[in-house]
Amino acid sequence: MVTRDVRVYPDAAALAYEQTLRRHFQGAWPRFDLILLGLGTDGHTASLFAGSPALHEPARWVTVSRAPAESSVRLTLTLPVLNHAARYASRTSSQRTTPRTRRCDG
Repeated sequence: MVTRDVRVYPDAAALAYEQTLRRHFQGAWPRFDLILLGLGTDGHTASLFAGSPALHEPARWVTVSRAPAESSVRLTLTLPVLNHAARYASRTSSQRTTPRTRRCDG
């Protein structure tokens, strides 16, 4: 079960997911046609939180991220992967906006 593996062995789960992606993409970085992103009430996207070491990962495709306000462990694509996407779109819900997310929406 993937969820259990992430909680118990997050680094191994991130590596396994990255290896799966590498089998499907050629080149130094994957090029997704479209990445759809949401925006958390604290302003995070793609499970990339302000101050997270995951923001500074230069080489991996997938890394572990921890939500600061929760005890949950998540896997996320790294910024270089997101930056290599052909297109990306974001979606926010007006029902969940906060002062921080309104600043992000510009």
